[in-house]
Amino acid sequence: MKTIKIYKSRKTAILIFLILTAMMFLGNIFSQDWKDPNWLSLISSGLNIVVFYFMFTNTYKNVRIELHKNQVVYRLAGQREDSSIAFSENPNISKDWKGIYFQTEGERSSISLDGISTRNGENIFKSIADFYK
Repeated sequence: MKTIKIYKSRKTAILIFLILTAMMFLGNIFSQDWKDPNWLSLISSGLNIVVFYFMFTNTYKNVRIELHKNQVVYRLAGQREDSSIAFSENPNISKDWKGIYFQTEGERSSISLDGISTRNGENIFKSIADFYK
């Protein structure tokens, strides 16, 4: 079994924004004049933290592609459950700009590359092709 992590740069960017907004919120709390507080600024920075936290935990939670001997299990961004592609022998693997395709015995299944950069899509395709050779 091999696991391919996807959306690495997006998860890193969201984590950086989460940390920056948390630091801005803390700075806002410590520099606030509590006799006349700026509630709009406090609420805005607090909501930013909530939004980035939910984006990080819900959208990109458990996103991966797992390669097994006779099966590919994957979860892309926004999916709540794992999807799988099962095959009995080594599949014929191809790629275009829409996705990665697995062809076996007249059956064609695909993993969508929607939202994945071209370079990351190429790396994923190479990893899959090398695993099933």
